[in-house]
Amino acid sequence: MSRTNLVPGIIRLSRPHGDWCNKVKSGQLVTTVLIGGMCTALYAPVLVYLVQVWIANPYYSHGFLVLPVSALLVWSRRKELAKAKPAGVGAVVLTIGLVMYAVGFIYKFNWLWASSVIPVTAGLLLCFRGARATRSMLFPICFLIFMIPLPVLNSVTVPLQLASTSGSASMVRAFGLPATNTGTEIQLAGSTFIIGATCSGMNTLISLLALTALFAYLLKGHYLKRTVLFLLAFPIAVAANVLRIALLLFVAHFWGSEAALGFFHGLSSPIVFLVAILSLFLLSRVSGCSLREADST
Repeated sequence: MSRTNLVPGIIRLSRPHGDWCNKVKSGQLVTTVLIGGMCTALYAPVLVYLVQVWIANPYYSHGFLVLPVSALLVWSRRKELAKAKPAGVGAVVLTIGLVMYAVGFIYKFNWLWASSVIPVTAGLLLCFRGARATRSMLFPICFLIFMIPLPVLNSVTVPLQLASTSGSASMVRAFGLPATNTGTEIQLAGSTFIIGATCSGMNTLISLLALTALFAYLLKGHYLKRTVLFLLAFPIAVAANVLRIALLLFVAHFWGSEAALGFFHGLSSPIVFLVAILSLFLLSRVSGCSLREADST
């Protein structure tokens, strides 16, 4: 048989294979579009709710940064998504997420409603990309929790207020200032300061926890060391807030309450937060952890 007769045969045999591949790709595209559309319809109202919280609640003003950071982390490891080996357990995780969504929506548990995005995303990844890809994306998915207001804050705020009040009063007394404290009030000579909810340190605590979680994820080192570093964010945040209030009391004692509650009040927050960040960085160096290379994150 001549070469001219073979070529058309080869062409005719290759066409069905090409058509089959095109159909598979078209099917995958349709599935992706459908799932993307359903997720958008489900979570667009959740996003609107969260944006309103980020604007109105000073504890969660950092929420605007959480989504872009998670998206950037996913993009940095996007090659892991190409290794597809679907896992059946994904359907279970996805079902749990959808039940959370439904219960939160029906009973107005907004935190549960919004938190459902985590198991829903993980479940979809397990269903279509498998356990390995999901494991590599687990931190970016779980990091989303820092943009969601949790009900536990109400029960933690008052203890933080009391701890900040007693801690800062004890600190200034150690340096000779005549300060007394009752509940959430601190009395200096001629002035009284009330440590309200906004001065409890909750804002610093939540922001520092989010930043420390990201920092620990980007570090090289044993996971126990990185876990300890994350847990240290709690006492560091409390200590930073105690230091901030103590500095305000010093300024009030020497220059008056107007000076303390004016310019210095606004300036003290970013300064003390920076001190907390530097403390965590120094602790990471002492523990022997270092930042990963950019191509390995």
